[in-house]
Amino acid sequence: MISGTVRDNHKLDRRLAPHRTWTVTMTTPAFAATSIPSYRLAGWAAIASGAIGLLAHGFLWAFLVSRLSGGDERTCMPLLRTHDAGVIFQALFLIPVVIALGGVGGQHSRGGGRATVAMGVMAASLIVLSLLLVFVNVATDGTFMVSQGVLGIWLIVASRLASNGLPRYLKWLGTVAGVGLVLVAAFGIGYFIFVDSRIGPVPFDYQPPKGTEMANDILHGILLIGSFMGVTTLPIWTALVGVWLLRKRGRTEGAPWGRTLTKACSGR
Repeated sequence: MISGTVRDNHKLDRRLAPHRTWTVTMTTPAFAATSIPSYRLAGWAAIASGAIGLLAHGFLWAFLVSRLSGGDERTCMPLLRTHDAGVIFQALFLIPVVIALGGVGGQHSRGGGRATVAMGVMAASLIVLSLLLVFVNVATDGTFMVSQGVLGIWLIVASRLASNGLPRYLKWLGTVAGVGLVLVAAFGIGYFIFVDSRIGPVPFDYQPPKGTEMANDILHGILLIGSFMGVTTLPIWTALVGVWLLRKRGRTEGAPWGRTLTKACSGR
């Protein structure tokens, strides 16, 4: 009698098992399907931001080489303005990346994720605004450098948050880039304090005030280090984050619930 009851229970379990599997797999993919497009969008936006950033960096170096070779500043200025336009698009494409990284980190700390996203979006927006003001001759490049420092602070915070799941090499590379951008901002702030407190546009034949040569040289040394650490490294970090986000999307599609759904639909 007992063995017959056990056999009946086994038959009942076998009949109910497909229904239990179907119920679980119907609820889980709905959540994952909403997150996959954001990874794809942010991944490609990050790669675009990195590519545009490297191209803009090339125009910046072309401007510097032309100036150091004795070229007239007016003639070389289109190279610098092309760099500025590229950085505007670099910052705009960075915004989806900020949101995606904040969303990943927010899975573990909702408040921390929102604060990080707000800081990153504000930093990218300040870069765009400051460069637009430079284009219309309202502000100097120093204003743009300070906004780069805000982005650097976000980069350090976002890279060091363990909850966002970034690989170790991206955390360290992002931290180095963030510190470099903070140094670039330190140049802009230091130049305003120790060399020239002018905020508006400067003439083409501008020369620093006399008696500020030492401070000027020290600050330009800081700018050089910060540029190599931050300005050069940022687009590389951004592009690598884009590749990581696309791979993360692929891992989401290949998660266990996806394989379970396939088995359930095939009736196995």
